Amino acid sequence: MWYAIVTDDLTGAADSAARCLPSGLRARVSIGGDASAWYDVEAFDTDTRHLPPAMAGEIVAGVVEHCLRMGAVEVYKKVDSVLRGNVGAELEATMRAAGAELVLLCPAFPEQGRTVVEGHLLVNDTPVTATSLGREVGASSYVPEILGAQTSLPVGLLGLRSVRSGHEVIVQELEALRRSGARVVVADACSGEDLAAVADGARALGRSCLLAGSAGLISALAPHWARALPPPQVLVVVGSLHPTARAQVRLLLEKESCALVRTGNDEEPDDSSRVIVLLTPDEGTEGDHVGELAKRAAQALRSRRVSGMVVTGGDSARAVLEAIGASGVALLGEVVPGLPCGRLVGGDYDGLPVVTKAGSFGREEALWWGVIKVEEMIGER
Repeated sequence: MWYAIVTDDLTGAADSAARCLPSGLRARVSIGGDASAWYDVEAFDTDTRHLPPAMAGEIVAGVVEHCLRMGAVEVYKKVDSVLRGNVGAELEATMRAAGAELVLLCPAFPEQGRTVVEGHLLVNDTPVTATSLGREVGASSYVPEILGAQTSLPVGLLGLRSVRSGHEVIVQELEALRRSGARVVVADACSGEDLAAVADGARALGRSCLLAGSAGLISALAPHWARALPPPQVLVVVGSLHPTARAQVRLLLEKESCALVRTGNDEEPDDSSRVIVLLTPDEGTEGDHVGELAKRAAQALRSRRVSGMVVTGGDSARAVLEAIGASGVALLGEVVPGLPCGRLVGGDYDGLPVVTKAGSFGREEALWWGVIKVEEMIGER
């Protein structure tokens, strides 16, 4: 479960993704390729701002369709805060590819002086056409007119009074505008509170309403995304049968809220636990169980919002990396001597924090320290 932001340039992608971080979302910028299953938000730069409109629309539609095929549950179309680029063509393409019936567009970014009042785009309370950015925008600061020159989609306006009248009024206005034929609705906004109201209204309409705007609107949207996600969990994979490793598991179970799952059965971990401990039976050797262990670890990663992983046992660590398509670990240091930490490289979980440990290494607290380190790496502790 993840969310896609589709932008037309790299700095816009970074601005937007960064505003997801305060809500606890894991976000990255991508210039191509597949999404990583570890990130909650992927901001894709299509690099289409300076292309011909038809070509830009075709590329954007392809990226949106790709995101949805890869499992994105929602797409946000990021536009430039002063509407440079192929805004109309890209909104039309995104709407079509996402199967939306309505686009709610709010390019306001009050923290950067960009506001929309009565449909007019202002920069520090001055019409954008009267600023140094005017030559890049055209002859009008009226957003419906700017869009009208770029798309055949009918454009409506959600005024500031409606925005500030509350959630129910916004929904009623949007429904009325849709019934009247509007397919793009421009929303006024002058503050963070206005942006929050716009996001709330759009969310009430579900996937039939596509949200679009600058990075400013992302700050209001990100908390909605975060609340819809399950709580993060750390996956601890223990394949080593060494007595040291088993003693470390026992201490971890005492210190943390853990769901203990043993391989060899159909147990499913408890979603309410912060830590999932995947443990092999006490009998046999590590090699006897490594295949099943790696399979169960990959399954846990796919089905849960795993924030990081601690793996003990060399054979187990390699088998898990192979099972999830990782090509290695980019090392960042050691938690303590013999407890290296880093991030996975390659595969669906590129960037996932990971701590590895030889089965016989470390004090009883070693696995617990590994869990703490993983949570520190992503700001969850």
